[in-house]
Amino acid sequence: MGPNLLPEILATLLRFRLHPVGIIGDIGQAFLQLSLHRRDRDLTRFFWYRIIKDEDGNYDTTREIITYRFTRLPFGLICIPFLLSATIRELADMY
Repeated sequence: MGPNLLPEILATLLRFRLHPVGIIGDIGQAFLQLSLHRRDRDLTRFFWYRIIKDEDGNYDTTREIITYRFTRLPFGLICIPFLLSATIRELADMY
């Protein structure tokens, strides 16, 4: 059956009465929108072998290693839910 969501709906409606502006949104893709500051991008480095395409159209890896850095928060970091919550709270405080 599932939990009774009526108390949650009531609490949400009451919170909308506390402030002059209410913000709603679909946060399904919100994690991909959080960008890393330039000084923090070195903390999310990863290494990958260079891949080349030969004359036959086949791909082959070389021994050359390339360093990549994330510019957005990657999935799997423990701090992502906190950072998303802090970002949404910061945006809500702006209005």
